[in-house]
Amino acid sequence: MKTEDVLKLTAPPFPTIAVLILSLFFSINPLSAQTSLKAQTLTLSEAVETALKNNPRLDSMVRAVLQAEYLHAAAVKDRLPVLSTQYAFAGFAKRPELRFSSGEIEELDIRGEELSFPLSERSSFAWSTHVKMPLYTGFALEAQQSIAHLGISVSEWKLLEAKADLIQEVTLNYLSVLRAEDYLEVAAQNLARFRRHERITSKFYKVGLTAKNTLLEIQVRRANAQQDLIVAKKNVKLTKAVLNVGMGVDVDASYRLEKIPPIRQTGLSLPESARLAKAHNPTLVAFTYLKERAEKVVELEKTQGRPKVSFDLSFTRHGKTAEVNGGDHLSNNIFAAMIVGDWEVFDWFKTKDRAQARRKDLEILLNDHKRAEDQVSLDIRESFLSLESARHKLKAAEQEIQYAQENYRITRQRYEEQVAPSTEVNDALVLLKQAHFNHTGALYEYHTALAKLERITGTNLKRRGE
Repeated sequence: MKTEDVLKLTAPPFPTIAVLILSLFFSINPLSAQTSLKAQTLTLSEAVETALKNNPRLDSMVRAVLQAEYLHAAAVKDRLPVLSTQYAFAGFAKRPELRFSSGEIEELDIRGEELSFPLSERSSFAWSTHVKMPLYTGFALEAQQSIAHLGISVSEWKLLEAKADLIQEVTLNYLSVLRAEDYLEVAAQNLARFRRHERITSKFYKVGLTAKNTLLEIQVRRANAQQDLIVAKKNVKLTKAVLNVGMGVDVDASYRLEKIPPIRQTGLSLPESARLAKAHNPTLVAFTYLKERAEKVVELEKTQGRPKVSFDLSFTRHGKTAEVNGGDHLSNNIFAAMIVGDWEVFDWFKTKDRAQARRKDLEILLNDHKRAEDQVSLDIRESFLSLESARHKLKAAEQEIQYAQENYRITRQRYEEQVAPSTEVNDALVLLKQAHFNHTGALYEYHTALAKLERITGTNLKRRGE
């Protein structure tokens, strides 16, 4: 439902109902209308929750889990009896007969005559029903059921992996918007300072205290600062659009973001992070089930060369008509119960070859698991190093801001007293802007490294109770 469709409801004769509908609509769908979002502050937790509800990638993973559950249900039912029925029509160019010489039968006192017995009518109908149930399959059914059950676990952990990736993606996009907004704020302050410097220089120029070239230089600097502000505004819109797409809402949805704390301690050591990753990282845990499933697939291939026994109960009815009635030569109703054994004694070692091929799949999977563990170990160390580096950068950036602010204050005062040139003020402004940019970059570098560490260790899922 679009916003303009909702606004149409405010027209008479239903004003009260329209207000109730609008209130309910905006409370349930806060991200579907820009008018309601302008006054809303979106927290990181709300952004993640919205993405988990709306992102289509997760819907596909949920369907994969349901698919695995259906396959497991089908594997369990393979043990049960199967009921089947057939209806057949047979037509012959000539009525089939069984012929033999009467001399072949000593009990008949007939010599030299050829006897014949009809086997069927020239056209006949048959309806048969079978009940078949496996008794022994060489443990093939057990292996298939285990494979299907492990498939559910693999799908569930793949779903958690997709959730962890989405949480990290939304977190990083949220941080990108905050960083772009901070850059925008710095650019706006920088432009305001250059405009102030331009006004003062213009006054000096009018009374002949400064050269025209100095004023022109400052005007160019102010124009560049204005261009920086335009670029910063564009970056805010772009990063917010990326966040909206990740959350699965309208790309132009508008809202305010909640500022995050400057520093949030992890409380994790390097060994503790490695332990958490091994227990909670969805990618690593999924390999445990993938490996077990691959082993079961090898076992399943081995069962193909074992004997199999089944029970078959059948009922067949023949007739001359489509209603399966009549029949002069065969018993009309035939019941049969059989125990059927099936064993491929020699298949040119095809079963062994297939089992070896599946074992190679297992070996490849083990290598992939080892590579994934190594990559996680490297990612943990990289995140820890990035966190430590960002902490040092933040401390240095804070001192740099203090110095740049004081330097700008002193330089501006000296310029206004005409004891310092305009270029020193320009340099002080550039230094102050860069100091703020460095601080913002270090702050979000820290939070980015923290978000990646939480994804690697699985704590971003654990914190949400997944």
